[in-house]
Amino acid sequence: MIDRTTRQADEDFYDLFADGVLNVSQARAEAHEAELFRTFARLAADPRTARERRDLPPPARLHPDGAHPIISAVERDHILIVRNLHGRQDWDSLPS
Repeated sequence: MIDRTTRQADEDFYDLFADGVLNVSQARAEAHEAELFRTFARLAADPRTARERRDLPPPARLHPDGAHPIISAVERDHILIVRNLHGRQDWDSLPS
C-alpha cells in the first residue's frame, strides 16, 4: 500500500520534531523521527492493525506510538496518515 499524509499530519510531524530538538536533543528527535518512519512502514504493510474508530474523522484508526498516537485512514490503494498527535494534546479541541 502507498502511504500519504495530510497537511495537518505534516505540521504535527514538524512540530513534534522541533519540540524534541528544543526540549530534549537533536539526537533524540532524530531517533523519534526514525521510529515514526518505521511505524508508518508497518502501518502501510498492515493498515488494519487497529480497530476503526468512527469518533475520529474520517472513520479512522488510532495507532499508539509511544507518546504520539497516529491517526490513519485506510483508503482504496493506500493508507492516509491523518494526524500524528502528542499524547497530552486535547483531542476534543481538534478540528474535524
